[in-house]
Formats: sequence, structure tokens, C-alpha cells
Amino acid sequence: MGKLYKAAGIVAVIAAVSGLYLYERFVGFERKGLESRFPANTQAYVSISHLRKTILAFATDDQLLSLTDLGKAIAKALGDSLRTAEEDQPEIELDPALLKSLFAHFKTQLVIGALPPSSPEQLHPDILLATHFYGSPTDLEAVLQQLAQTYSNEEYSFTWTTEKRPDATLRHLQYAGLNQETLPVAPCWTVHDDVFFLATNSAAIDRILSPQQTSLADDIALRELPEIIGSPDLVVHLNLENALQLAESLVASSEYADNPLLRSISLPVLFAQLGLSDAKSMTAAIELSRDRPLYLGFRYKNRAGLLNAVEPSSQQPPPVPQLLSLQADEQLNLNPGSLVEILKTAVTKASPLSNIPYFALRSRLLSESGVDLEAALQTSFHHQTEFLQTLDVGTGRDEDGEVRQRIVLDFAARFRLTDEQSILSIIESQLPEFRNQFPDTFYQERRGDIRMLLFDSEPDASITSGRFAIAYDGDSLFIGSGTLKTLELLIAAEDVRIPASPAGVPQNAIGQGSLTLENLPSELRRLAHVLYQQLNPDKPIPEDFQTFDWDQLVALQTRRQAAAYDDRQGHAYRISQRVEP
Repeated sequence: MGKLYKAAGIVAVIAAVSGLYLYERFVGFERKGLESRFPANTQAYVSISHLRKTILAFATDDQLLSLTDLGKAIAKALGDSLRTAEEDQPEIELDPALLKSLFAHFKTQLVIGALPPSSPEQLHPDILLATHFYGSPTDLEAVLQQLAQTYSNEEYSFTWTTEKRPDATLRHLQYAGLNQETLPVAPCWTVHDDVFFLATNSAAIDRILSPQQTSLADDIALRELPEIIGSPDLVVHLNLENALQLAESLVASSEYADNPLLRSISLPVLFAQLGLSDAKSMTAAIELSRDRPLYLGFRYKNRAGLLNAVEPSSQQPPPVPQLLSLQADEQLNLNPGSLVEILKTAVTKASPLSNIPYFALRSRLLSESGVDLEAALQTSFHHQTEFLQTLDVGTGRDEDGEVRQRIVLDFAARFRLTDEQSILSIIESQLPEFRNQFPDTFYQERRGDIRMLLFDSEPDASITSGRFAIAYDGDSLFIGSGTLKTLELLIAAEDVRIPASPAGVPQNAIGQGSLTLENLPSELRRLAHVLYQQLNPDKPIPEDFQTFDWDQLVALQTRRQAAAYDDRQGHAYRISQRVEP
């Protein structure tokens, strides 16, 4: 009996060791995170925590599989709209065995980062890819040489050359037949401490291999992620510390640099007034398993500018009921009057010349309505704003003037009014101006207590997209754009509201929302056909669209709920997750 137990133990050990070996061979155990290899001033950072697990998830999960198929359909529509007969060229066929040899070297974390430019003359950042490496660098070099030969032809050729250094061996891509404008980078790669680095130039690799005093691993936004969302599979992180400098550089190098209006705006003042000078970072993270929680976070130094229009509170408005098969709704503790006031102050301080038309407008509105604009903005609104969006099908004119169907992002917003509704007096004082400026497209309607001011995109009533409307009653001010379907529904939704329970709502809550995707096979079939014809008006619907199994997209049907918070100490964030229907 003892020998039997001993033999069983040996078999169990062998099975365990074999399992561990196979897991490491085909999947790969996680290693130390690569955040520590990137400097703290990295401008942008995208991380896939485990490459093989992510590929496995997309290959086995019904919802992710359907998402991939939908992406292919959209890519087909976009690709056909961009491709011309002259551009059609035979695709290069790669040897599957060659690709298998390439991907055998990469299993776990993969990171792409944008580093600050390596020279003052360089406007664009250096791009660096890093991933844990498995196998022999010599084998990888042989595979990459074969790939370079595959993409070479009579017009141009590629090859990798080797540069040996004391700290690393670099391989540089050499090319002939292409000028620097066609390929404005000098790609190179190396393997160092079992990490593969590929960069747009060797200067980026030099910085990565140099000792780092501080790294992205020290960034609180990334360090606290596991406490907020668990183990995210995909992370996108943007460093906003140098956003002002980057924006100034882009504007200075753009075609708008000679625009007198832009030259009159001081970007440092504008950023400071909007609170963007106090912005530190933005981070998005998602976990592909379980309820697929999605985190969107904003880190700031001081609560200033636009954030002052949002008021954390445990008092939340009733949620918007489900009204559509495709629906995104959001409720925020946002005061639109404060938001407009902050934007006005930012623009007038950044561009003093803008005070002239602003004071002229304010004086005219005061004369015509008897109400001061700034006073109305300060006293007319509660900190309660609601948004409703959907994808709808409308009609519009193409480049040849023909009326065609098109996909429209239909949007509506509701702003809760206080008892002091002076903003409505200003709006009604402008009715003669609306009639004068838009004689053929402006009209009014009444729906019970609701007064609606509607602006069509053109007099032709068959054009149902590009519409805009303002509506109001004694409690709310509404705006809508698109086909106005969501505006109609948001107005009618008040009769079916269920009051929200204040229990369990944190004091730092600033909003809530939901996303509903239902009846997707029929909805996506309809939208996909319209999208293809919208992008390709002169082409018939391809056979791929006609034979595609749209019913399989039922796996994409979902409902997600979200909550937003601001701790007033430097962290505003939103978390959403999948919920049972």
C-alpha cells in the first residue's frame, strides 16, 4: 500500500511539473512589470499585461470574438472608402512558420510608450516598444532578417545591421530606395535583461538602458490601479504634466500658426483658467474577464477651472430609464451655468480682445431681455445635468447633393432649473433674432407644457439629420442635436422615472450612468449597411455583408452601469462594469 501511495505521489509531482512546464512553454508566467523600465516623464503608455492570455481571451470568449468580427466589418467599410483602383496592390504573403517563430519570443507583458523628443529640434515623441523576451536574440535576428527580405523589392530594400556596445548589442534597420520623408525614423532593437526593446531611434534605447531615478512604477495613478480595479488586462496612461508645452509646440508647427485669432490667445493663461495646468495624468484600464470593469481616472494637483462646475454630492437624480436598444446615458452633478462662466472667463482672459464682442453681446441681451447674462448663468441652474445618446439613421445630402441615409450620433441634454429662471427670459427675447437669421429653418412647437424651438439643417423636410432644438418648461431646459429622437424621449422620460434611493451613495459621488446594447443583430445589420453606403456611395453592398452571420453578434448584447467620483484631493474617476439584465 505504501508503494502505491509513493507511486501516486511521484505521478502527481510529474504531472504538476509537466503542467508548469507546458504553461511556461505555451502561456508564460508573469514577470516583473515593465513600468519600472520607463522614465517618469513618459508622455503616453499602453500596456497589455499578458499577451498570450489576451490572445486566448479574444479567441475563446464569445463576446470578444463577436467584437472582433464587428471590427472586421467596420474595417471593410472604411477600407473600401479609402481604397482606389490605382492603390490596389497585391498583399505580401508571409510564411506562417516565420510568424510562428517570431511570436514564440513574446508571451507576457507588452508595452508601447511615447518618450519626450530626444532632441530640441524634434517635434514628435520617440516611440518605444518593450516586452518580456523568451529564447535567443540570435534566433530573433534571423527571423527579422527574413522579414526584411520579404518586404524588399526592386525599388527598395531592408536589412538589419549589428552594433556591439559594452552594455548591449543594437540592431539597426538599414534601407535603400526610401528617403527620410517616406520613412522618417531609424528603427533599432536590442534585448537587455530578458526584455526586448524596439524604438524609433537609438537615442530612445540609450535613455531606457540608463539608470532611472524615477519611473512610471512610482506614478500613483498606476501604483493604485490594483486597489481600484484588480488586475487590468489593458492600461492606457497619458502624462499631462507637459500638455501645455506640447500643445504650444503643435500649434506653433501647424498651419494655424499664422491665424491672427489664434495668435491673440495666450495658451498658458487659457490652460490655467480651465484648470488644465493643474492636470497630472489620465488613465484608462479594463479587465477582460468577469464583469469587465472599466476604469477612467483623472489626476490633478489642485481642484480648479472646469472641475469647479462639478459638485460632489450624495444626492443623485433618478436614473434615466431604458428607452432604446442602443443607449448611453449619464447623470452628472454639473452646473451648466458655472461651466459657461468658466469657459467665458478663460477665453476673455487668454484673449483680451474677445472682451469686446462679449460685452457687446451681454449689453444687447440686457437691453432686449432686461436680464444680465452673467447673473442668469449664476442663478438659473442646479448642479444636475443629464445626457442621453444613441446611434440613429437619418438622411442628409452627399457630395453630389443626393439625399441618402446616414448614421447620426443623436444627443440630448437636460439641465435642471432653479426657481430663478431668468435664463429663459434671455432665450425668449431672442425669438425675433432666430426668425430673422433662420427664416426658412427655424420654427416653434408646443408639447403640453414644453415649448420647443427647432432649427433644421435646411428647408427640405426630408433631411432629418443635422437638426438642433432648444426646449423648456418650468423645471428644465433641454437641448438636442441629430435626428432629435433622444430629445423627444428625454422629455417624455419624466413620466416613467423611479426616484433614486440616497442610501449607499458616497459623499464624493459626482454622477452615474449606464450603457445598453440590445437587439444587436437587427440593429447592427441595419447600421452596418447604412454605414457602408454612406462611406461608399458608388459601390454596391459587398457579398461579405450579405452573407455575414449577423445573428452571432447577439453575444455583444450587454448592459453596463457606471458611477463617477471626485475625492477633492486630486483624483476624479469613473468605474463601469457589466451587470445582469
